[in-house]
Amino acid sequence: MNKINISFQSGVFKEIIAVRNEKISLKELRELATKFIQKIHSKCGFNNVLSEHLLLYIHDINTANILRLITTNDNIYDGMLIEVVIDCKFHIIVVEDYNKDFRTLI
Repeated sequence: MNKINISFQSGVFKEIIAVRNEKISLKELRELATKFIQKIHSKCGFNNVLSEHLLLYIHDINTANILRLITTNDNIYDGMLIEVVIDCKFHIIVVEDYNKDFRTLI
């Protein structure tokens, strides 16, 4: 079996992980990324649905955007750098009127 090294990066955190070969599935890649995020953000208490909220990007200097979303496992290669981004669709923002409270204090 050929082993390849893949680098996962999220913000300032980076880790190199050895995988068994280039034929790793997208699901397995997501599982590795999930473990990476859970390790660096262990105090956040992410549960089992985290992998559904991860976006994986390849750093590709040959494209205009540099980051390219990974949608298939066709281009997995040794030494690749994957940026792991936590999708924020599961957040809830409640907007409050802070001016109302401020006016009552004056």
